[in-house]
Amino acid sequence: MTSPKDKDHRGIYGANPHYEFRDRDPVFDHMSNIVKASGMSLAEIAYRTHMSPSTMSNWFVRHKTIAPRHDSVQIFYRSFGIDYGAQSTLRVVVSKAKNVGRLVHIEKKAAKKDATG
Repeated sequence: MTSPKDKDHRGIYGANPHYEFRDRDPVFDHMSNIVKASGMSLAEIAYRTHMSPSTMSNWFVRHKTIAPRHDSVQIFYRSFGIDYGAQSTLRVVVSKAKNVGRLVHIEKKAAKKDATG
């Protein structure tokens, strides 16, 4: 007999239905494209990122790493001069939301003025 707790269990990925990948984090696809485009060897990239060559091998050759640590991914991208992470994206989203909110506020003010005036 299964308990209610067993019923809700979805494995190591948790109960989040928005969790997309099951084999490897898709960030590896993008990072692999950067590696190929750079034309650098994994040893050169390891030196550039100050990460170990075995980490690069586990990421791009052996595919042993399923999900890299967020800080490691940031270091990888920064070594190529690319901003990565929620912080930069969040700024854009918040900025756009503020602009939309400001425009809605202006429209409401104008509609109220037209209705009273």
